[in-house]
Amino acid sequence: MLVKNFVLALFFFKSWCTAAKYTFFSKEESVYWACLDTLNPYIFTNDLGSAYAPNCQPTRNRFLSWLICNFDHQKPEDLDKSLEKIIENCETSVPFYNHTVPELHQLYEKVHSSAIDIDSDPSFDPTKNQTKPVIPPRRKVERFTRAYYSRARSESRTRLYGGAIFIYFAGCMLIGGIVTWSKILCPRIAQRFVGPKINAFRKLFTIPTVSKKHTENMRWKNFIIGLMPTRAQTYILFGYFALNVILSCVDYDIFPDNFYTSSKHQVATQTADLVQYRTGVISTIHTPVVFLLSGRNNLLLYLTGWPYETFLVYHKWTARGMWIHALVHSAAYTWLEIDSLAVVWKMQYWYWGGIATIVGGLMLFQASSYFRVKWYEIFKTIHFLFSALYIAGLWYHLRIFNGLWMEYVYASIGLWCGDHLLRICRLLWFGVVKRADCELFEEDGTIKMTIARPSTWKPFPGAFVYIYVLRPYGFWQSHPFTILFDENDADEKKIHIYIKAKKGLTASLAKSLSKMADKKQSFYVFVEGPYGFEAPLSKYENRLIITGGNGVPTGFSNYSNLTKNLTETSRETVKWIWIIRDCSPLKWFKDDLLEVQDRLGEIDIYITRMNANDTPSSDDNVDLKQEDDLSSSEKKNAAIINQISEDNAADTNSGTSFSVFKELNKINIYFERPDIQALVMSEIQNNSKGSTAILSCGPPKMIDEIRDTVANSLNLSDSRVDYFEEAQVWS
Repeated sequence: MLVKNFVLALFFFKSWCTAAKYTFFSKEESVYWACLDTLNPYIFTNDLGSAYAPNCQPTRNRFLSWLICNFDHQKPEDLDKSLEKIIENCETSVPFYNHTVPELHQLYEKVHSSAIDIDSDPSFDPTKNQTKPVIPPRRKVERFTRAYYSRARSESRTRLYGGAIFIYFAGCMLIGGIVTWSKILCPRIAQRFVGPKINAFRKLFTIPTVSKKHTENMRWKNFIIGLMPTRAQTYILFGYFALNVILSCVDYDIFPDNFYTSSKHQVATQTADLVQYRTGVISTIHTPVVFLLSGRNNLLLYLTGWPYETFLVYHKWTARGMWIHALVHSAAYTWLEIDSLAVVWKMQYWYWGGIATIVGGLMLFQASSYFRVKWYEIFKTIHFLFSALYIAGLWYHLRIFNGLWMEYVYASIGLWCGDHLLRICRLLWFGVVKRADCELFEEDGTIKMTIARPSTWKPFPGAFVYIYVLRPYGFWQSHPFTILFDENDADEKKIHIYIKAKKGLTASLAKSLSKMADKKQSFYVFVEGPYGFEAPLSKYENRLIITGGNGVPTGFSNYSNLTKNLTETSRETVKWIWIIRDCSPLKWFKDDLLEVQDRLGEIDIYITRMNANDTPSSDDNVDLKQEDDLSSSEKKNAAIINQISEDNAADTNSGTSFSVFKELNKINIYFERPDIQALVMSEIQNNSKGSTAILSCGPPKMIDEIRDTVANSLNLSDSRVDYFEEAQVWS
């Protein structure tokens, strides 16, 4: 990370240094040039030089008229600065003539009274040669000054407004970082922020989903619409888009008879010209931010403690904002050049700008959730190519401006290269090529992958890695998988990953393993990581972990880590709820459960569906081996366990070994679909005298239900309740 920090610092320093290139007319400079423009149509008999570089001899009438104009229109505090600029111009005149500021003051006093005041002299003829200095029309000078200064002010403030949008984002991230790190560094202080008003704020603004869906894709019939941000993310994004709209529409000085626009549609042309400039600059300023938010090695991940999924949300929406600005810029500029499109389309900056805008639109369309979910690997490859083409288009579009705005392109390329360089470094840290021992459990299509790790590579609860399987099919693909963290593996130095075979690469692995007699096979892999952020559950008195299906590594890793030091006198409580569809996961995870079942915590496993062969018939003789004070539900579960164990002893061909139930005698096993809302509310209420942390990982629908339940149940506890989520939602 030190390398990444250094690289980022260099790019921001480079951007800061290049700010000196951006010079815009001040009010004093605007008057300076307005005077030259106003005097340009007039002809002077003794004129030397040019209209914008007059000869500075004190007898030259154009020079004297220019001097008078500056004295009459500059603010007193700006006058001497303007005179110094005139002197600089005089140093280049031919023949050379040197002035000083006091000399120019004396010269003005000498010639002003004899100059022709055009406004008050009705006999003045602008077509004749002027034999005396003139005082140019005051309103015309003011109009030219306004034209220069209003445009310069709009252009200079465009950079400020573009930066303001991301200062807003930085402020949101700063607040997020303070909230996250306060839970880690000073948890007692953070946990004091509790009460009806604070709970109401968190319930309304920070924790819940918008429409009861966040990690679960929104759908319309069979069409995948996409993922909804959380409510907090929605408010941040609302502020972002509001700022974009407001700062793109305000602070324009548009007036008729502006010399910058010669079209008869003065107001429309000025508006289009100023808007295209502002939106183009803001779009360019967006570029490095969009690249930064997409990086796996994003420094902000560690500063804020936000999950990668959150940054992907902001990456998507800022990319949309960037393209909207680019589209408005392109449309407005096309309207301005509508009469000469055949000519400008041959210019490199023009057609490359058009290519960048078109590619940006195609990239957003191709990046919609429908394509990402259906064909993720194809999406990722095309997205990469489109991104490169977009940057190339931006590069050739901006290169004609003598280096202006190019630092944003350089920063984008640097961030992308830096991120991929650090990916390679992480990969090399784990080892160039490692052997992964894989085993397939055909009952539910789970693959267990075991890989030896180097001693310097330390996993942690919540850590995940990207796996590249070096096979002819899919060697270019990288898939994220959560690591099973177990402190007992410190000497063994291995990582364990449980993979649910679905489509694509994982299905290919399962198919290959299924052909083996023992369902085992080794593959060579690259391992990139670790990534992730450990939830600070250890800072709370009560910890509830809820996982579903193959989210079990998160549950086990955190439960194992939190219970290893618990004693009979410990005030802390740890409860892990694992919800699974059937009994098959118990077969491949039994050994891990046996390691922790004697810990001073509580493990509840809910099996929501039983196979037909697993369920005892109604006339079976069931021997209940439980206490008389058990609830009816517990007696029912005990009866099922005892009966299926006895049935399995007589049937050696049964698919699942139900002796595991007797081995896991310290774990509560329930054969029913849990009421998640009731479970969460009960845990919060029962632990109301101490702070509570709730961590979820599993199917999207389950995670979203837990999130909303926590948000609605904060007032059930007198203490602080915090919600944490581990959801690898990359699409």
